[in-house]
Amino acid sequence: MDGSKSSEFEILKNEIQQLKFQLHTYQEKNNEQKVTISPDKAVFLQGRPGARNGIAQSNTYFYEKALGWKGLMAEVMEDEYKELVKNRPGSLTVNGAICAKTGTIEFAVSQIGGWHGIAGQITEERKNKNAKIITVPCYTLNHVIEKAGFLRVDWMSVDTEGSELEVLTAFDFSKVVIDFIQVECLTMEPEKMNGIISLMESSGYEYINSFVVADDTRDLMFRRSQI
Repeated sequence: MDGSKSSEFEILKNEIQQLKFQLHTYQEKNNEQKVTISPDKAVFLQGRPGARNGIAQSNTYFYEKALGWKGLMAEVMEDEYKELVKNRPGSLTVNGAICAKTGTIEFAVSQIGGWHGIAGQITEERKNKNAKIITVPCYTLNHVIEKAGFLRVDWMSVDTEGSELEVLTAFDFSKVVIDFIQVECLTMEPEKMNGIISLMESSGYEYINSFVVADDTRDLMFRRSQI
């Protein structure tokens, strides 16, 4: 197996394990109530400043590659956006950031891949690795979902490098039905984490659990209460 195929296999394997953990956690908490998502109807949305090239650090690659889901992703950096379009032919793509208000926004480009983020929303540690600040187009989740024509989303991943609470606060949940929402948050920001949980619960979602993504990062899992 060559290097690229081996890397692709590891990504798929990790995402399979992640998905199994998410669904098992929910089933265990809800007395083995089953969670099923039909592959021929499933839609994902990866709302983040950087979907990157669609493979590296992607938490939706498995859904498209192995399950045949279709989806929508956003990427700011022009070079990685071109790779994203090539690597993810089954998905719609947006060249821009996801934020709380459509317009333009200052975006911090990091020296470390995957550490890019909206200026003013990234941690001090990540600020110290900034290479430059650029101005990029920015769209709300509602805007990109409406443009894509999605009326229902099975799985939405919100990973906006620190602005998740602001993005979700601005989101109109009445415009689209979303069954599962995965939200990234930093462990050193417990107030923001609690704010996300409170917002989601007040918006008709139940908090399932969280799982470790990296040393400083957790993903929170939510399920629409009326599924």
